[in-house]
Amino acid sequence: MRVYYFKMSASDTDPAAPFDVSHSETWADVFVGARGRVSLNETFTLFGRADIGAGGSNFAWNAMGGLDIRLGNVCSLLAGYRALNADYSSGSGAEENAYDMLLHGPFIAFSFRF
Repeated sequence: MRVYYFKMSASDTDPAAPFDVSHSETWADVFVGARGRVSLNETFTLFGRADIGAGGSNFAWNAMGGLDIRLGNVCSLLAGYRALNADYSSGSGAEENAYDMLLHGPFIAFSFRF
C-alpha cells in the first residue's frame, strides 16, 4: 500500500485584498509489481522494479532501476533513476481537487543491511 499526503497553502499580504487559503488531501493505493536483480560480480548488481496500482487514485505507477555497489558485508551504495506517476481527483466543479503528476529523476542512496 502506498499512502499519499499533500498539503497546499497560498496567501497574500496585500492590504487591499488579503487572502489565506490552505487545503490537504490524503489517499492510499494498493498495488502489484515485480522486481529483479542481476549480479554482475561480487561488487556490482543491476536492479529494477515496477508496480501499478489504484484505490484512492484513478491510476498510479512507479518504476525504478539502477546499480547496487556493495561496499562491504552490510552496506551498499545505490544509484539509478526513478519515476512515480499518480492520477487523483475528488470533488467536482469549484470544489474539485485534482493531482495528475509525474515525478522523476536520478537518485543516490546508501543501504545498510542487518
